[in-house]
Amino acid sequence: VLKELELLEEDAQVFKLIGPVLVKQELVEVKSNVNKRIEYIKADATRIERSLKAKNDEQNTVKEQIQALQK
Repeated sequence: VLKELELLEEDAQVFKLIGPVLVKQELVEVKSNVNKRIEYIKADATRIERSLKAKNDEQNTVKEQIQALQK
């Protein structure tokens, strides 16, 4: 979306679909909103990756404990 917005001229009209209605918005505002959403998505992805790594580390620890008990 951001790449497409970059192709527009500064005086282009941009509309946002809210329910069944198209609402006119300023291009600068739209670009700002898209950038904020991209930052939020990246932060969320980073948080999930950290959580996944922590769970994998925990899984490996438990696996090692089980192997030690089985010996």
